[in-house]
Amino acid sequence: MIVLDTVGELAQIWAAGDVAFVGGSLIKRGGHNLLEPVLRGVPVAFGPHIANFRESARLVESARAGRMVHTPDELHDVLRDWLANDAGRRAVAARAREALQEHRGAARRVAEIVAAALKSKG
Repeated sequence: MIVLDTVGELAQIWAAGDVAFVGGSLIKRGGHNLLEPVLRGVPVAFGPHIANFRESARLVESARAGRMVHTPDELHDVLRDWLANDAGRRAVAARAREALQEHRGAARRVAEIVAAALKSKG
């Protein structure tokens, strides 16, 4: 288990994990970007307090690439099940990569739209 509590390190470490839990999301403090572990093929569990990441949570859940949990016991059960089932965990990771494939390059596409709009104004 790796626990981080510093800014800037998390994005790089997700890929080292077999499973992930987005901290802060079981309490009203709020969670972090749950697409980061998913982008690295890691199944992610997260709590219901994800105000800034609701769309991400919908995507992850609809692709069955992660699970929302509501209690520490439910979190334990989900992580235990994923860790006990290599094939199932790999299937979750594959679904995650597939679900996010169509969203890759979004920043580039948005930049192209903005650039075209600015050019037409100019």
